[in-house]
Amino acid sequence: MKATFFMVSLFIASSSFLCVSLAAQENDLSDDWGSLARYRADNQSLGVPEPGEHRVVFYGNSITDVWAGYFDSMFPGKPYVGRGISGQTTPQMLVRFRQDVIALNPAVVVILAGTNDIAGNTGPSTLAMIEDNLISMVELAEANGISVVLSSVLPVYDYRWRPGWNLPERLLSSMLGLRNTHQTAT
Repeated sequence: MKATFFMVSLFIASSSFLCVSLAAQENDLSDDWGSLARYRADNQSLGVPEPGEHRVVFYGNSITDVWAGYFDSMFPGKPYVGRGISGQTTPQMLVRFRQDVIALNPAVVVILAGTNDIAGNTGPSTLAMIEDNLISMVELAEANGISVVLSSVLPVYDYRWRPGWNLPERLLSSMLGLRNTHQTAT
């Protein structure tokens, strides 16, 4: 009887500790590999689109991140939402796709991704890995009634943090592969 009481007490105590530990991890941004916290508050304050609103989410890396700062002057009054994060790769973008795209109920998502994968920002990536991540994002969007615009990987000669990576050949291969993927996905 004492042993059973002890085991139940130990289980309850360890379960309580685990719950507190998980709650603390939820607020700890140091392990936020996908940058899930970056737009959390913005997403909550954005709310659902107004009736007739044709919301567009621009989703991607640093280029997309910078674009968002110009939306008001370039597209006044348009419901365009920027959800780019500098340095992100397609696996990171896939992790946050639900909260930063689907949950915002856009009519369209414009995706610009792949260059940071090619640069190896989160480790080596093959073209097949990049394609798989992009296809997953396209499928998630389409399953939720969101139209998709895939942007091609922008040209770059070299990354300052990866000098001598033979990028023109890598990018050409990537752009051709992504073009073919999108044509077969539509």
